[in-house]
Amino acid sequence: MALKNCRLLSGFILGALAALIWPYISPTVNDLTAPPKDQDSSCQDADSLPEWRFLVSRVPFTDGDDQPALQLVFNVGNSMAKVVQSDSQVVVSAKEAVGALDVYEGATLTFTDQTYTVGAAADTRTAAAVACYRQSTFVMIKPDAMQRAGEVISRIEEIATLRIADMRLVALQPSMARLFYAEHSQRTFFEDLVSYVTSGPILAMRLVGPDAIKVWREALGPTDSNEARRSAPGSVRALFGTDKQRNAAHGSDSREAAGRELAFFFKDTVDGICSTSEPLTELSCLVLPHVLKDRALGSLWRSLHQHHDCTPARAELVRLNYIDAWRYATATLLPRTPPTPQQMDEMQSLLSGPAVSLHLKSSRPEETRSEFLHRFKDIIGPRNPAKARKAAVESIRANFGQTNTTSGVLCPWYDWLI
Repeated sequence: MALKNCRLLSGFILGALAALIWPYISPTVNDLTAPPKDQDSSCQDADSLPEWRFLVSRVPFTDGDDQPALQLVFNVGNSMAKVVQSDSQVVVSAKEAVGALDVYEGATLTFTDQTYTVGAAADTRTAAAVACYRQSTFVMIKPDAMQRAGEVISRIEEIATLRIADMRLVALQPSMARLFYAEHSQRTFFEDLVSYVTSGPILAMRLVGPDAIKVWREALGPTDSNEARRSAPGSVRALFGTDKQRNAAHGSDSREAAGRELAFFFKDTVDGICSTSEPLTELSCLVLPHVLKDRALGSLWRSLHQHHDCTPARAELVRLNYIDAWRYATATLLPRTPPTPQQMDEMQSLLSGPAVSLHLKSSRPEETRSEFLHRFKDIIGPRNPAKARKAAVESIRANFGQTNTTSGVLCPWYDWLI
């Protein structure tokens, strides 16, 4: 199946015909054989630009809404943002700081009950500064570390300057692994390498942040996990790796490698990479943006494994658009009336940043699907986190939910159809 078919679909139909369509919207064998390239000299003065300017558009209720030309002005020094018209007249200002990593083309920001979509940089200086600040690197959590993927994600979330910008859980087929490692096809270790990376699922991620390649490589530690335990005992490979090949995780060693590796997993041009993707079912949930903002995705992932005997069978980072959020908030496939104030609050929560789509499966060997479905409600918990903390204290919503609109996870089939 082509990668483009792995995009989450959007919408759902209620009632007897209820169906749900979710919004889907090459490393070397030694991984880190070359030192990372120093940051380009053109990036050395990136911090000297006091403001970033982006084209921005107000998210309308209908396509026919007229709106003036607008720009988003982001103050690098104090992380405050405002929307201005072409004559620099302020339309609205943010009431609280906005993270620099949250300001990028395609992002959605909400100021005073109004949502805006960020477009391209409004000038070349902003484009250059953002390119430096948002350096990307590729991360792979390898099969041997997937049982502890939540802990690895938490290690990433502890690095304040990095943000998870893309994520996809993949079961690589041998043909795809051979393509990914094609440069090693004549090496003696090639078949062992292919067997290793296809022995279980891997988690592919894109991290962004200043000097992301170097920062993540330092967090990884030496290629050989045994050496890592001697020289960098707190590193990812020291904590989660086994040896030189089964070393838990990978990180790009250069900008060129990062671009190549990211394109393999996060472009729509690679055929077959999601050939094992499962259809959406009642076991699918959306980890809400506030969990990622709180850097609690790793803890949630770990909780599923440690406290609920289940694990993601599918995971993908998604960014909802306005119509998708409207559908979720109103529980209708084709919303025909403006959202209520409560629904608008939920929409703003859904649009406040990226979310992660999960499809859960039981990790109990003898448990049937129907048995897992029966305890699914106890894993998720009541929609109201306050009730969850009383009725299901170990549930995801009890531990990661805040309010009805920031409840940790949204599970449409469970929340709306049952």
